[in-house]
Amino acid sequence: MGKTTVYLIRHGQTDWNVERRLQGHLDVPLNQVGIRQAEKVAKRFEPDSLDAIYSSDLRRARMTAEIIAAPHRLTVWLHQGLRERGYGPFEGKRWDEIPEFHAGFRSDLLTAEGVESWRQMQQRAVKALEEIISRHLGQRVAVVTHGGTINAILSYLEGHAEPRYRIANTSVTCLTCGAEEWTISWINDASHWDEVS
Repeated sequence: MGKTTVYLIRHGQTDWNVERRLQGHLDVPLNQVGIRQAEKVAKRFEPDSLDAIYSSDLRRARMTAEIIAAPHRLTVWLHQGLRERGYGPFEGKRWDEIPEFHAGFRSDLLTAEGVESWRQMQQRAVKALEEIISRHLGQRVAVVTHGGTINAILSYLEGHAEPRYRIANTSVTCLTCGAEEWTISWINDASHWDEVS
């Protein structure tokens, strides 16, 4: 059985991305720029054969996935495990309204009732990815998710305790998996997007 290729794709831009608001589990749609970004990443994948496409069930990811899936005539499979970290009472607030945000984003210092820890989010994201891989051994799979989720998966694979990357909207990170060994082929490639995002 050949290696499974996974393309981790961050959703397109939302108004809350522009306003630097924590989205978390709130169901924010793509804005017009985000729709154009999704169309461009879809065009990037048009020449490639994709066997399946999965998405976080949040609307910004689902909208992006549906645009990517259309040329391939694929059904988008939704998975709650691919959601962004849940920020509870901090969701909807701007970053500058949360003094402890930067430290909290990097660790478990941002705590309150209803806030999902970084470790909890990482565990569910990795579990979701492993479930997807088990269904598509040797295939090529697109997974549309969130910046924090992609960072959590990369941190797990690289053996780091904290996120390391600033994941761009609709950027593509490519992983391959074979014989229980993961390889990171590239990270955060947004070369298909040639406009200011």
